[in-house]
Amino acid sequence: MGRRGPSPTPTANLARRGSWRSKTRPGEPDAIEAPPPRPQTLGPVASAVWDAYEPILRRMRVLSHGDGIALELLARTYEAWQAASGLVELHGILIDDGKGGMAANPAVAVRDRAEVRLKGLLGELGLSPSGRARVKVIEEQKPKGRGLADLD
Repeated sequence: MGRRGPSPTPTANLARRGSWRSKTRPGEPDAIEAPPPRPQTLGPVASAVWDAYEPILRRMRVLSHGDGIALELLARTYEAWQAASGLVELHGILIDDGKGGMAANPAVAVRDRAEVRLKGLLGELGLSPSGRARVKVIEEQKPKGRGLADLD
């Protein structure tokens, strides 16, 4: 079963609003606003998915250095979904069972499971309409300058 209710508002957003709740959630990590490195082991389809979605997620300001695994899972899951879909297209939903009868094509189950995972990953990364409503933008990290009081 999926998570229930809306995603929590980041503590930094609560603090900017002046909410007392920002003081009740210490320890929330800050995202490192840098693109994750592309894994060298991606297949050709997964590499194309990475190359297509990494710049989109960066422009949306929802991709941090720590989100590389989620993007990799999206790319690999799409590759598996596409391969299974191709097998279903080629052989159909029923295949010869070798005994003169018909059996369900196992690629259908693989395709359907990959589709469910894809929908979840797309939502996690804000790549669906409902997912965009839940995803929060990474705040720009401004360099900390030295003030006049810090000068010696």
